[in-house]
Amino acid sequence: RDHPKAGTKVVFQRLDLTSGKWVSTTCEYVGTRMIGGKKAHYLLLGEAKAYLDDKGDPIRIESGQTVMSRS
Repeated sequence: RDHPKAGTKVVFQRLDLTSGKWVSTTCEYVGTRMIGGKKAHYLLLGEAKAYLDDKGDPIRIESGQTVMSRS
């Protein structure tokens, strides 16, 4: 529901399931982009790229060689 300004960064802790340790992760709101003919909110989440709709639901997530896309 809240839309931050482009360039806003938030740091949070997440559990890395591989190592079993908590790691610091940065999420940056880059701004809006068009993807698949839809306006999306583009975020950099650590090494991943996320494109979300206005409700915050994912449209596309790219992480390494894995790409998940809502159809």
